[in-house]
Amino acid sequence: MQTDARGLTLSGADATTAAALRQFQQDFQAFRDEAAAIIGIAEAAPGCSVAQLYAAAMHVYSQSEADIAAAVPPLLARARAAAGGATERERLLTAAVAAWATADFATAASAFEAIAAEWPQDVIAAKFAEFVFFQAPDFPRHLRFMQSVAEANADLPNFGGMLAFAHELNRDFDAAERIAEAAVAAEPDTPWAHHALGHLYLNTARIEEGLRTLEGFAPLWATHGQGIRSHNYWHIALLRLGRMDLDGTLALYRDWIAGRDPASAFEHTDAISLLWRLELSGHTVPQEDWAPMLPYARARAGDRVMPFMNAHYIHALGRAGEGAVAREALGRLAARTQNAADTAAEPWRTGLGLLHGVLALAEGDAKAGVAAMEPVFGTIGCTGGSDAQNDLFAQAYLVGLVRAGRRDAAHSLLRRRTAGRAPTPQEQSWLQAA
Repeated sequence: MQTDARGLTLSGADATTAAALRQFQQDFQAFRDEAAAIIGIAEAAPGCSVAQLYAAAMHVYSQSEADIAAAVPPLLARARAAAGGATERERLLTAAVAAWATADFATAASAFEAIAAEWPQDVIAAKFAEFVFFQAPDFPRHLRFMQSVAEANADLPNFGGMLAFAHELNRDFDAAERIAEAAVAAEPDTPWAHHALGHLYLNTARIEEGLRTLEGFAPLWATHGQGIRSHNYWHIALLRLGRMDLDGTLALYRDWIAGRDPASAFEHTDAISLLWRLELSGHTVPQEDWAPMLPYARARAGDRVMPFMNAHYIHALGRAGEGAVAREALGRLAARTQNAADTAAEPWRTGLGLLHGVLALAEGDAKAGVAAMEPVFGTIGCTGGSDAQNDLFAQAYLVGLVRAGRRDAAHSLLRRRTAGRAPTPQEQSWLQAA
């Protein structure tokens, strides 16, 4: 019987397939482009359940309904066809990936927790679960999950980045910093630990220290995949924006973020959100900068994967003067949400308020934008994204309050935002505008 890199049984795998899967596991944890080889591995080993499930998961990461619908069912069918010889862990993984692919995040999370309870060393399942908790955020549950598998994966610096990130999302900054720094000490080339520190520096307003540290790590990202490289530069850009270095932020946008992997949902969110944040900080984004994202925004604005993604596409459409396309997508989402009785519809009920507000703000109607967002503002976190990512919506709402003439409400929100620390130069600019 063949085993993977963590000593777990791989049913239906010969020695060649097992070796290829072990390499995939290493590449995937390290965010290396070579992880894309899993698609070919799955084709070459149709009787290996895990190969099919790993390949299916790569398509789920696309966050495109069309891609998921086209590519995932055949892979799941092959995994299920091999279920007779599969282990219980592999059967649970099949259930987890199948639920995840249909945006049934609650079922997926429970299945991943069942795997973690019996096979805590399955770090790939833990990595998949991390993204499920990103799509349907439950930060305390996310942390409990990572803590439950921490001892079994203490030998992996890449897992240290995962554990640090979970602590950071729960505002346990001391533990996050300690764990991330330990991971980097064990292996300096650990970009997910760098990422956790990027969140920490931003959310504790340690701007100059964060810039020095992340810019020092940046040369190491060259050997990793475009997604993590651009996203970590995005974190540097947020720190530069925090000190109101608009030119430096734009330089990172053009050099490292935009146009690197144009079809990628990860690039879409990084690029759109950075242009959006620049505008919230006083920069005028020319219409041509929205153009590269528009084909994808038109195609995906009505996808029912997670509202966090839709908000970015809807904003891009609104800023580019394609409000009619955005409204058509919102109509389709509203119909699908109204017809859905499951708990998975709940984030969409919040999400629709967010999306209507985003579109109004993008079209320059601040009063309508904040009116749509106000009833759902306290629950926007359920629509997806990390703390740093969905803070964009808080910033948009804050600036919307200022532009709508609701200065008392804007000042109150800013005071809550900066409680216990000095405001950043970016926050100072909002205070002055308010």
